[in-house]
Amino acid sequence: LAPITELIASNSPLTRLGLCDNNLKDADASSIADALKTNTRLDMIYLDGNELTEVGELALLKSTFDSDLNACSATNHICHVDGKESLCDVNYSLSSRRNRVSKYFTILTASSAENFYNMDILRNIPTPLMPRLLWMTRYCEWECLPYLTDNYLELSGGQRQDKHDAWDYDLNEDNRELNCMFEFVRSWTAPSLFA
Repeated sequence: LAPITELIASNSPLTRLGLCDNNLKDADASSIADALKTNTRLDMIYLDGNELTEVGELALLKSTFDSDLNACSATNHICHVDGKESLCDVNYSLSSRRNRVSKYFTILTASSAENFYNMDILRNIPTPLMPRLLWMTRYCEWECLPYLTDNYLELSGGQRQDKHDAWDYDLNEDNRELNCMFEFVRSWTAPSLFA
């Protein structure tokens, strides 16, 4: 497996990799996961028919998603891992930008204790980046949020709550975008009024 993981880590022009029915184990999945962290070109890896347990799946999940906003920005945002149900909706889009934004919004919503958003995460965002964050609401892959929420909760050890279901299933796309913008603007302007 070493030549394959070296190929992945080298960011070669390879875009698809079929590793189905290769008797891969959890240690192999960990090696692949490590290699994926530096790869920005491989957009699909097929892993059906291997002997991966939750340990191997978790290693692959952590290479494509993380429960911490900063750590998530360093994960792979393009490679779709096919063959494991828990991973198939991470990096759902062909656009790495959409995948990254979808993960960020999942972290903002799933990590919140009370409201739809955990605005504490964004407390130190520089003012010039605020319009960009608002603009990002247009690039979220809203239809994959339930799966990303489940992945986030698995990574963070959380439990699905009513607020997660409301966000994932009850709001339509336009309401989510409007809700995002309202919460962002409200959280940024209110403190500045008292400064």
